[in-house]
Amino acid sequence: MDRPRKQPKGSSQKNSQREEREKSRAEQSRAEQSRAEQSRAEQREQMDRRPSVKRGKNAIHLRNCEIVQQQQQQEKEQQEKEELFCASCWTFDRSPSSPKRGEAAEEKERQDGRTRSFEIEQQQQSAGHMTAAEK
Repeated sequence: MDRPRKQPKGSSQKNSQREEREKSRAEQSRAEQSRAEQSRAEQREQMDRRPSVKRGKNAIHLRNCEIVQQQQQQEKEQQEKEELFCASCWTFDRSPSSPKRGEAAEEKERQDGRTRSFEIEQQQQSAGHMTAAEK
């Protein structure tokens, strides 16, 4: 009574087409997976090559430490610049042999007929090079 049904003539062709579609979908999904894995591997390699980018649970801490170090370096450089700045002659060179901008300005004023008061001249001569912090 339970006889196998006869398949219509076109059904074997439909089944083979369905199987081919399923095979191509499977191949496609495998190819996509392998591409995704490859791209992840490439990203990991790039992350490993860059020393500033770290992975793992300490990544945020390490990045914050890096930012703090950069800020400290910038502050140190700024402080060194300020130490080199002479407030009396408006130059960044504190060596005594360097030409002073203040002296050049005084000479120009003398040529123009204007002179500074004796107190200001004496103060600049006695003070020599003063840092911005000292003034």
